[in-house]
Amino acid sequence: MASTYEKLTRLKLRLATTPATVEELARYMDCNSRTIFRFLKDLEIENCGLRKIKNQGTPRRFFIEQSKSNVNTALIRSLEKLHKEVASNAEIRYTKVIRKAIDTLQGTVPEQEPAPEAISLDPDFVIDHGPFSEYNISETRIERYLMAIKKRQCMRIQYTQGSSGESQKLEIRPLKLILRMGTLYLAYSTESAKKAKPKLLVVKRIVQESLLQEFFQPQEIDVQNFYKYCYGKWAGDFETNTLLKLVLIIREPWLVAIFKETNFNPPAKIKKSKGNTFVELQLFDTPDLRKWIIGLLPEIEILEPLSFKEEIKKHLQSVIKNIK
Repeated sequence: MASTYEKLTRLKLRLATTPATVEELARYMDCNSRTIFRFLKDLEIENCGLRKIKNQGTPRRFFIEQSKSNVNTALIRSLEKLHKEVASNAEIRYTKVIRKAIDTLQGTVPEQEPAPEAISLDPDFVIDHGPFSEYNISETRIERYLMAIKKRQCMRIQYTQGSSGESQKLEIRPLKLILRMGTLYLAYSTESAKKAKPKLLVVKRIVQESLLQEFFQPQEIDVQNFYKYCYGKWAGDFETNTLLKLVLIIREPWLVAIFKETNFNPPAKIKKSKGNTFVELQLFDTPDLRKWIIGLLPEIEILEPLSFKEEIKKHLQSVIKNIK
């Protein structure tokens, strides 16, 4: 449930894009007109540059003209100087607070802060995605997608399929940016239904994008549930993938630590019995899962399901036959 602050932030983003009537804002915010009038009253008190247009025979339209908001320039200059001094002394924990104060005074909508485990401003914290990572997208593009997501603004994109190389044009509703296993994805929908199942696009394969003057109602995505039972990069689907209940015996202590530290969803169940360490996993049966299991042999033993165990054995036998 979004807080009042989050709703006002989203409303300001919308009003800073194009003028809109109360009815349009009510549809956009998925609420009634009375709530919109209350929000507009709050924005007037905030002095963020709210303006209205009234032409004869047409309903009033509201917009935010940030350049018209009253700002204390002397105070902002002092804060900018303080921000520079604090940043030069590596007091990173204070720079965010000062920056937020400056943005608020200038009428800039503060962005949601990234998760601390994902991004750090500390130069001694290095993120290395490794040689197989596709994450080399410019910050400008990322900001463009994030702003569209926050505004709930539709986009038109041109997307290249990875397998065929064919290009297609799509009109989408951007929902979330997801960095998973070194690849940046844009979760989106093409339907207006709130319960519509999201789809994924690899951001690197988007060759062109533009914003549309169309907005959509709230459409949330539960990322944890979206990736439930998934082993690799791609989100699974009950309609196309078989759900496995894998039971393994772990032969090596170092491998037990790997299973404990890996973020399976749902988590791996590990228990000891009669001198053996058992691991239970619930994952979709996909080719990358099978390759991973094969790579762990002979340090593991597959107990269940038996059909999966037999298929792995047949695959290994065929591999041996093809080795000359």
